[in-house]
Amino acid sequence: MSAATPAVPAPTVIGVPAPQEDPAALMAARLEAVPGTPTYVLAKDDGVWRIAAAQNTQVLDVATLTAG
Repeated sequence: MSAATPAVPAPTVIGVPAPQEDPAALMAARLEAVPGTPTYVLAKDDGVWRIAAAQNTQVLDVATLTAG
């Protein structure tokens, strides 16, 4: 009897960033995976700061996504 061997993720090295997906390919293949740009509006209510509004807009410009 032979059990299937589970896939083992590649080891990570401390201090070495994980490889990044190509933004243009990501936009073409999986638009829902493109990161967003969160924006929050804060309002002070009875002396306490609260989030009054929030929005997470996708950035669909490759140059903006690759700017570091």
